[in-house]
Amino acid sequence: MKDGSIITVIILTIIIVILATLLLVSEARAEFFGHGEFGYNTTDDDYYAELEIGYRFHPGPLDFELYAGAEYLMIYTRDIFFSPYRGIYKAGSTLRYRYIYINFEHICIHAIHSSDSGFEHYFVDPCSRNRIGIGFEF
Repeated sequence: MKDGSIITVIILTIIIVILATLLLVSEARAEFFGHGEFGYNTTDDDYYAELEIGYRFHPGPLDFELYAGAEYLMIYTRDIFFSPYRGIYKAGSTLRYRYIYINFEHICIHAIHSSDSGFEHYFVDPCSRNRIGIGFEF
């Protein structure tokens, strides 16, 4: 196992233990959240559709979010009607205290294969990355 993977597992374990402890000792509120979006990408001259859903816990003074989403890039021409060529998927969690948060997110990108040879230059090799961040909101 790589060093980055070990650190990721340790951080996720700490977050889960903190969350489980807070849920057991306090009466926590929870709610679903999400968003959807359809738009045009001016740089690559294509369209996108995005959907993200999640679940937010409020154990005491903390907020803890689990979320997942998908975005599809697609092209539209006279001959092709909004055909997707790439999928971008993400899943993550955020632990927030007041204005400060810690976030862990996994993102992976996959080509959506088509029998149409016109899509060949849109395909990318699958890739994925993990991100860990500390931030603030105002």
